[in-house]
Amino acid sequence: MSASQGTFDVALSPLKLFEIDFDLLDTQAERIKRIRWIIRLRFGISLGVVALMFFTGWRGLTRQAVLSESTVLAVAATAAVAMLLNLAYQIALRRELNLKAFVILQLVIDLLIFSSYVYRTGGVISPFTFLFLLPIIAGAMLISGPAAFGLASGATLCFATMTVLDTLGIIDHVSYFVDLDVFVKKWSYVSLMLIVHPFAFFTTAALSAFLMGTVRNKTESLTETTLALDRQAHRLNMFYQASRSAVAARDQDQVIDTIGRILVEGLNLDRVLIYLLDPAGHQLVLAREYYHPRYKGQVDRSGLDVEIDLRSEAGVTARCALTRQAENVPDPAGHPLINQGLAQKIGLNPFAVAPMVSHNELIGVLGVDRKFADGVIGDDDFQVLIAFADQAATALRTARLERAAGRVSPK
Repeated sequence: MSASQGTFDVALSPLKLFEIDFDLLDTQAERIKRIRWIIRLRFGISLGVVALMFFTGWRGLTRQAVLSESTVLAVAATAAVAMLLNLAYQIALRRELNLKAFVILQLVIDLLIFSSYVYRTGGVISPFTFLFLLPIIAGAMLISGPAAFGLASGATLCFATMTVLDTLGIIDHVSYFVDLDVFVKKWSYVSLMLIVHPFAFFTTAALSAFLMGTVRNKTESLTETTLALDRQAHRLNMFYQASRSAVAARDQDQVIDTIGRILVEGLNLDRVLIYLLDPAGHQLVLAREYYHPRYKGQVDRSGLDVEIDLRSEAGVTARCALTRQAENVPDPAGHPLINQGLAQKIGLNPFAVAPMVSHNELIGVLGVDRKFADGVIGDDDFQVLIAFADQAATALRTARLERAAGRVSPK
């Protein structure tokens, strides 16, 4: 990096405080990031407004020789209060808070502080009325569209109250931009400002609500798409691992263990039951009961002795093998084909089964459940199970053929 580039980066380093490091997802973490960004931005705005007010007075743009002592004290006091409140917000954000109420409180106080700035620069003739737009935009960003309209109403109330009281002489007029003072008592001008500024407030609220809502929806849609792609990539990896297991080992038991591990961890299941068709083709024999590692030490891993006759009345698992059709059973207690004897052995909870078929040959049946979570198998997981069962069947058949070839090959 060149010296000039380094100098340029150092010069721009203060601007990094205002870099957008958040998105518009409606999560606790992202809401906190947005609030922190607004707090940093508020520090910059407070300093900028005060500097601008003093600069315009010092350069004579207000047609005053010097700023009055009362104006200096009032502006300094308002800025100090704003800074202290902002610091308090930063500290309070470290605690457990109702974020929505916390943000609303900040933005309402911002309206009051900006009202003070506007009043101190001439009220209805102040060029600083644009400050009211900032809490409105922040409301749309941090909370919602309706919140932005609520803040627009608050800004209108503050501006209208201050303007009417100033015009009627109920409160003292602060002369800051001297050339514009002649308009303070002209009701035609005052009425125009009471129309134009609220219109600007509500227009800003509408545009902010629309834009933030659109961006938020697009962000959520993009996030959902990304998650879907991640799930798809994860599933493809599951299928790859199942295929690789057949190539890496001729031991059928090792392939079975790999299939159980991939499936139970890949779909975040509690348990996988792997049934294999016996050599005679009359029964399904439970070859493996595989639990998720999180239940290590909580289950009896001595194994179950389960054999299921291939008769349709023998239960859902038997029918799955006979018809070669997968089935998802969210309510086993009310299912007419539940094998009560089998249920006593493996438990009665929502489950799904899928046939393992390769080259039109039935290899066995995969059964999955959430034995401890007592949760149903969702449609997405069920579709993955069906596809994975075919991949598992191919892996098991390949391992079986490899083992057979190894036995008959010459030594």
